[in-house]
Amino acid sequence: MSYHGGGHAGVGGDTGDIGNPYSSPGDPLFYLHHANMDRLWNKWQRADWPARKKDIAGPDVQFAYPWNFFGDIPYNNVTLNYQMDFIELLGTDRRFVKIREVMDITSPGLCYTYDA
Repeated sequence: MSYHGGGHAGVGGDTGDIGNPYSSPGDPLFYLHHANMDRLWNKWQRADWPARKKDIAGPDVQFAYPWNFFGDIPYNNVTLNYQMDFIELLGTDRRFVKIREVMDITSPGLCYTYDA
């Protein structure tokens, strides 16, 4: 199990709120877990910033490889130009955000850091 999945299932199990993909944002631990994943990602990035500021890969859908049990989910690998849909957060004026825009937490759009 991945670090991400382990945080959800390890605390909430199969029946707890944090283990449920639909209700997990209702659990306060969800935000602590995701903030820590962001912190660890940034720490990993900064260990070799020139190479890792552009290091991205993986499927463009959740639960694709290796969890595509029935082989019916077509997917492509993401790139820095992949557009994430944030209509629920940003509205229709700025609905899409490219991954390249959020790879650096110190960029103008995000502008935050973590203490060492």
